[in-house]
Amino acid sequence: VKRESVRHLRLMQLEDRRVLNATFAFDGTDQLLLSSFDNVGGGTGSTDLDVSFDSGGGVSELVFTLNDGVWTDLGVSDPGISVVGGTELRVDQTIFEDGGDTLDIQILDNTVGVTDVMLNVTFSSAVTLPDSPTAGSFQLDVDGNVQINASLDTEGSDFTVMAGGSINGSGLVTAATVDLNASSGIGNTTGLMLAGSTITADTTTGDVDIDNHLGTAVTLSSLTSGSGSVEFDQSGGGDLITNTVNATSATITNDSGAIDLGNVALTGNLDVMAGGNVTDSGTVDVDGTTNIAATGNNVTLDSAGNDFTGAVSVTAADAKLVDTNAIDLGNVALTGNLGVTAGGNVTQQAGDDITAAGLALMVDGTTTLDNAGNNVTNFAANNGGQTVYRDADTLNVEAITVDGMTITGITTTNDDVKLIVDANDLDVDADIALGTGNLFLDVTGNVTQQAGDDITAAGLALMVDGTTTLNSANDVDTLAANNGGETLFTDADGAAV
Repeated sequence: VKRESVRHLRLMQLEDRRVLNATFAFDGTDQLLLSSFDNVGGGTGSTDLDVSFDSGGGVSELVFTLNDGVWTDLGVSDPGISVVGGTELRVDQTIFEDGGDTLDIQILDNTVGVTDVMLNVTFSSAVTLPDSPTAGSFQLDVDGNVQINASLDTEGSDFTVMAGGSINGSGLVTAATVDLNASSGIGNTTGLMLAGSTITADTTTGDVDIDNHLGTAVTLSSLTSGSGSVEFDQSGGGDLITNTVNATSATITNDSGAIDLGNVALTGNLDVMAGGNVTDSGTVDVDGTTNIAATGNNVTLDSAGNDFTGAVSVTAADAKLVDTNAIDLGNVALTGNLGVTAGGNVTQQAGDDITAAGLALMVDGTTTLDNAGNNVTNFAANNGGQTVYRDADTLNVEAITVDGMTITGITTTNDDVKLIVDANDLDVDADIALGTGNLFLDVTGNVTQQAGDDITAAGLALMVDGTTTLNSANDVDTLAANNGGETLFTDADGAAV
C-alpha cells in the first residue's frame, strides 16, 4: 500500500511594507524645501538622508540621497534640478547664484503622525554650499540624528540644526552663525568641529563637546545641557564671549585669547583656561569647584551676584574675586595681587596656599587663612569680622590696588586681627585701625612700623622672636608681650600692661 507523504504548512508573519515618500519644492528663485518624509504604506520607523557634493563633469551639484523611497516634485520645475533613480535628488548650485538670490535650503521632518518616519541626516562627503549673492541659511529640522562626517562650508550663510536625536561627526562646519539644538547630545560621541563667529549649542540631555577653529572673535550665545556637561574649546584664537552657560559642569578653553563669562549656572565644576584675561559680564554661579588658569594675564570675576560654593583656584597675574556669600579659596598662584570681596566668611582648603605679591580683603564675615604655605609680600584688609592670616615669609601691611579696588592698611568694625609670620619680618607701612578689636602679632623676625602709620586698637599682643620697634603715634588701651628681643613701643595717651 502506497502512502502519500504529508506536507506541513508553515505560516510566517511578514513585515509591513514601507514605501517612503519625500517631497522637494523649489520656488524658482532661491528656496529649496525638502519635506514630507512619510511612509505611504502606513506605520512609522526611520530612514536616512545622505547629503553630499559632486563637482564631476564640470557641474557643481548638491546631492540628496534617500536610502529608500522616492522624491516627488511639488514646486517649480527647474532644469538645474533632477531626480536620478527615484532616490537621488541632484541640485545644480548655479540656481542659487543669480541676481539677488539669498540661499535658503531647508530639510524639514518635524511632524508627528501615524505615517511619519524618523529622519536621520548624514553628511558623508565634503559639501560646499552655493556662494549666493546674499548670504542666507541652511536649516535642518529633523526628529532623528544628524551626523557630519565630512567638512561643510556654507560660504558665509548660517547653519541651523534642530535634531530630535544627537548631533555628531568629525567634519569641520564653517558658517557665519551656527545654531545647534539637540535632544540627546552635541558632539557627545565625536567632538564637533566648527568655524563660526556666533554659536549656539543646546541639548536637553547628554553632553556637549565643541572645538571652534575660527581665528577671530567669537560669541558663544548659549552653551547648555539639561543633564550633562559642556566643553567648548576656542582653538582658533581670538577672544571668546560667552552669554549663557548652563549645565552640570563646564570646561571652557581659549589658549590664545581672552574669555568673558556671561551668565553661568552649574551644579558641578567650572574649569576655565585662557591665553588672555578672564572677566565676567554676567553672574557666575558654581556649586562645585572653580579652576581658572590664565597664566600671565588677569582674572576679574567681580559681578556682585557671583556665588562660588566650592573652592576657587586661580593661576594668573592679578586676580579679583567677588562672592555674594562666603568664599573658599583653593590653590592661588599669582605674580600680582589678589583681591577678595565676600559677603560671608573667607576660608581656604588645607594644603591649598596663596602665593601673590599682595592680598587685599574686603570681607563681611570672618577671615581664616592660616595655611603655613601662604606667601604674599603685602597685606591689606577692610573687614567686618575677625581676621586671621598666616604667612611663610616677610609681610608688609600696605596699600594694595587690584583692578581699581584699593585697600589701605587694616580696618575692622571692632573685630580682632591676628597676623602670623613664620619667617623674617613684619613691617607696618599703613594704618591699622581696629576700634575695640585686638591686634595679635606672632612674628619670627622683627616688627617695625613706618612714621605716620599708626596702630589703633583696644589691645596689642606681641609674640616676637626678634626686636619690636613701634614708635609711631599708636593708641592702644592694653599692651602684652612675650618677646625674644628688645621691645620699643610708643602710645599716644598711655596703655595698661
